[in-house]
Amino acid sequence: MSPEVRPVAPPAAPTPRRAGPGALPAATLRRVGSGTPPTLALRRAGPGALRAALALRRAGLGLAFAAALGGAAAACSSDDDDGADDAGPTGVEPGDPRYERDPSLDVELESRREGRASHEAGSNCMQCHQRYGPGPGQFSVAGTAYGDDGSPRPDATVRLLDAAGAVVIALEADALGNFYSTAALPLPDVELFPRVESADARAANAMPFGTLSGACNVCHTAALPVVLRPVP
Repeated sequence: MSPEVRPVAPPAAPTPRRAGPGALPAATLRRVGSGTPPTLALRRAGPGALRAALALRRAGLGLAFAAALGGAAAACSSDDDDGADDAGPTGVEPGDPRYERDPSLDVELESRREGRASHEAGSNCMQCHQRYGPGPGQFSVAGTAYGDDGSPRPDATVRLLDAAGAVVIALEADALGNFYSTAALPLPDVELFPRVESADARAANAMPFGTLSGACNVCHTAALPVVLRPVP
């Protein structure tokens, strides 16, 4: 007797990643293309950055959202100009768990529109502003917002939303377009959805999917900045 042949069901189509709350129309979001995120920045960025970068790569999307948080230098508050050497007291590089951080550096910081200007716009703030780094404050989120012409947008406000669309944190950019905070956030355990908007609401941008890391510039380097674009 011949064995019974049973039809094999075709594999289910993958579930598309849900769009983030408050996401702009697809026509407004610029597809920059896929690519491998900078590994040096990932190595130095802080918890959650690698997973976020891999998610971006899998999605094959880039945001012209200059949330400059993950490059390879340090986009830190200007307060850290006072002796933030990259190498620790033992010569260990920032990001290495052996780095000996001065406890006096653990202060609360948050960017303000009228506050002190920071520095290193477009670089990876979390290279220094982390548990194993020399920068004042341990940033939970940081980045840089730019305009269409490539200049900083000091009038930008960055909001991180939860899956229900509620604002978890709102940050004003400083004079260099940098934004940052040491406030406690649910990252990397909970996905948040970034959105950036100008003060007059005429320019904006948003990630169409969530992120597990606040180290924006690890993926949003000079080649993939977060740019505020005119709202249709």
